Amino acid sequence: VDERMRFVIAVEREGSTLAVVCREFGVSRRTGYKWLERYREGGVAGLVDRSRAPLHRPHAMSAEIAEFCLAVRREHPTWGPIKVKAWLERRRPRIEWPAASTIGALFDRQGLTVQRRLRRRSPPSSAPFAACGAANHVWCMDFKGWFLTGDGTHCEPLTLSDAHSRYLLRCQALPRTDTDHVWPVLDAAFREFGLPLRLRSDNGSPFASRGAGGLSQLSVKVIKAGVLPERIAPGRRLATPAENDARGKCTRTSVPAIPGGKPLGRLVQRRLPRPEAGEMRADGTAPCERARRESIRGDGGNRRSDHGRHVP
Repeated sequence: VDERMRFVIAVEREGSTLAVVCREFGVSRRTGYKWLERYREGGVAGLVDRSRAPLHRPHAMSAEIAEFCLAVRREHPTWGPIKVKAWLERRRPRIEWPAASTIGALFDRQGLTVQRRLRRRSPPSSAPFAACGAANHVWCMDFKGWFLTGDGTHCEPLTLSDAHSRYLLRCQALPRTDTDHVWPVLDAAFREFGLPLRLRSDNGSPFASRGAGGLSQLSVKVIKAGVLPERIAPGRRLATPAENDARGKCTRTSVPAIPGGKPLGRLVQRRLPRPEAGEMRADGTAPCERARRESIRGDGGNRRSDHGRHVP
């Protein structure tokens, strides 16, 4: 605004022409005439930038469509924009409903959504990875994801391997992922194979925490034992292939035999079916939601695993 005001003052000086002043300020004569006209119409306030928003939006959501979406949301407060749109398309298929993102923005403007709380994550490890040139230099530790065994027991497989030789040191089925269950496995491995220089893991519990330096109770015990813990970059997408290589190799080679030599076909994980687009029941629940409820209640009936066996 100050530069434009100086431009107007320079134009209105006696003996100054618009072309000369425009060359001095580095603007075209068209731009100079525009600011001069705005100043004469509105004074100094006319030199402020005007809004560039369109005066008319032909594709904007109409008030009637918005009221339909808001009514469904108020009736079902837990439904998101995708489910609301699918419900409206089933009830009124002849109406062209807006995109789910547009409906979600409408809910945000009306205050019908609750913002997610940001998760506090473990601070990233800034120490460089140690060179793995021989056995017992670096060990890799990881949980491979829980599953239910054939008798319904909750299993948390913990694997411990040597990063250089890829030798599987431990493959232990644990009931929980906490320090009280993981430390005895580490302590037994230390006594049998000796202490490594580094112990590499991800940023999940119990390997790391949100405390100072990302240290957890387990990592403190590891340090007291004389081993330096290492942590990969936080987030699966941020971890490099070199960081995940040993851990992924251990998954491919060890998990098919967990636990007790039983084949993986008998350790069935209940998968939820993928719903078709817009497929919903009369009460507005999607198939994935119904399957999740049946899985929690345990009344899903007699199912068959991927290998054709009945699941008890």
